[in-house]
Amino acid sequence: MTYCAGIKLKTGIVGIADTCITSGTTKSEAKKIYTYSNTSSTFFILSSGLRSVRDKAITYFEEEVRKDTFHHHKLYQVANEFGKIVKRVSAEDKSSLEENNYKFDSHALLGGQMKDDLNQELYMIFPEGNWIRVGESNTCYAVIGNGSFGKSILSSSLDPDGTIEYTKKVALLSFHQTVKNTNNVDYPLDLVVYEKNSYELQLVRMDRNSMMQMAGTFESELKKIIGGLAIPSDPVYQQ
Repeated sequence: MTYCAGIKLKTGIVGIADTCITSGTTKSEAKKIYTYSNTSSTFFILSSGLRSVRDKAITYFEEEVRKDTFHHHKLYQVANEFGKIVKRVSAEDKSSLEENNYKFDSHALLGGQMKDDLNQELYMIFPEGNWIRVGESNTCYAVIGNGSFGKSILSSSLDPDGTIEYTKKVALLSFHQTVKNTNNVDYPLDLVVYEKNSYELQLVRMDRNSMMQMAGTFESELKKIIGGLAIPSDPVYQQ
């Protein structure tokens, strides 16, 4: 399983992805983020799902990026390109996977800014190859993989007007809470940041030890806040 989150702000995009691969009782590490950057076009892809599907899609996509025909100037065009790759992998592998009781699972988050994009963009791409644009409603984030434990922090703490530095903290804490509550998501994690109009990606890998101080402070302060809350008065029930 995987935990990946992408957060779109007015000033940029923050993304996180775990590196945990589970096979039965065995754990290993694998990078789940793909990055592309030049002077006028920059994007990243966070991926979740069946590893064989994910790896094949990224491999095919890398081949397309290296071709002379890769001349996309808007990020939605890149989303279309990756969606075509997912459909191609589905046509090749879906039936044989399902015959052996494996679900064809491939979700991705695509974030960045291309030459003709006025602003940074974030897209979620589904196993069918279609996509949605994240940040068009009240929700400024999207999660793929095991999102049940980290979403509460994201939904209660994020603000599209927030700073990148603040948002990084929220994203890291949502990841830490996920790791605490499941055994199929684990450190190290990859943190990627894109600042609007910079056309540069900042990519950092963090291990468990580097997170302990911030996570410990968060948990101790949360206990203080809860301890200071007043329990609401008992409601009056009408018979």
